[in-house]
Amino acid sequence: MIAATEKLITSFRASNPKVIVVLARVIPEGKPPKYSCLPKLNTEPARTAARLRSPAQPVIVGAQATGFDWPTDTITDHVQPTHAAPRKWRSPGLPSSKRPSRFTALRALPPR
Repeated sequence: MIAATEKLITSFRASNPKVIVVLARVIPEGKPPKYSCLPKLNTEPARTAARLRSPAQPVIVGAQATGFDWPTDTITDHVQPTHAAPRKWRSPGLPSSKRPSRFTALRALPPR
């Protein structure tokens, strides 16, 4: 998964060298042990950002999990977020004018 993420970032940068990449940690969920890999996986965005960031090409780790409480912010499956949950998600370090929309990644991909 990390190699695929790095490949995507390389592709985004080839398409737009000024792209600002925001990596996200996975939001917490309430179904262990099925998703017991998530805590380890959530250490990778910071490592990947540290490897790939530069002053000219920032890679920011979003903090959308901050304040997320799976017992109240997920639907009855204890995994999928409620409609209200995304209001808690953040992209720190970016002025609001540069915060990514949900389609940022799609616009960054080169045409087929």
